[in-house]
Amino acid sequence: MSKFTKEVFLLERVSDTMQENSFYKLPAAEAEKLINENKAVDAKEIQQIRKIDEAADNLVDAYKKAVNYIRNSDEPRIKNVPGQAEYEIEQIKDEFEKEIHELENLKAQAIDQFYEEAMREKANALRYIPDADKEASHILITQLINEVKFGFVQNALNELKEQINYMTTIRKKAVLLEFSKFAEEVEKKAESASSDTQKQSLKRQLREIYSQLTNIHDPALIKAKMAEALKDQGATFTSYRILKLTHRTYVNKKIL
Repeated sequence: MSKFTKEVFLLERVSDTMQENSFYKLPAAEAEKLINENKAVDAKEIQQIRKIDEAADNLVDAYKKAVNYIRNSDEPRIKNVPGQAEYEIEQIKDEFEKEIHELENLKAQAIDQFYEEAMREKANALRYIPDADKEASHILITQLINEVKFGFVQNALNELKEQINYMTTIRKKAVLLEFSKFAEEVEKKAESASSDTQKQSLKRQLREIYSQLTNIHDPALIKAKMAEALKDQGATFTSYRILKLTHRTYVNKKIL
């Protein structure tokens, strides 16, 4: 790969549909920006898995070429013998299926290993929060709770959302320790809101704020998120899945 490009795993592309490939080769500067913004992970973290993916892609390409060769072959042993082409393609297909499933097993093992490693790092990561950040967060949340109690709910929400944009990772973690107190007071106000629309709006804003607070650049958490996404994706290969949906040796009963 060029030194001017970098392959990354885009975290935001893997939450809902795992049918699409989540790895992208991007200009190095753009890739680094996404990594620093906690939106991507350098693909070198999972080189072993990527190599298995590449091996599967190569195997699929080789299978299609082999089938195409036999289908269009002018060799007498194939062209002049009824059923010979079908027989050889079936043999190729059987061998291909065997090899692709072996790769799936290898990928499943690699994902499991990466997942265990990532979860272990996440569980044992040091998350020290200085007393100064804890105290500052306690004061901030207390002030915002008072605003909520005196009826300035939207002001309090806006203030917290604005401050989060400028918080360090450590300060976000400290605010998270206090956030449930603030959320409890806002939810009380939401339950007594004059309309269902206002009630849902307050709850939606709370979810958005929580998402902001948890969107932190913590290597252990990022790695764990990537591991969870890979676990959800499973050990299948996109190229193999597309082959089974489109190639005539899988779609049609007659392979020629």
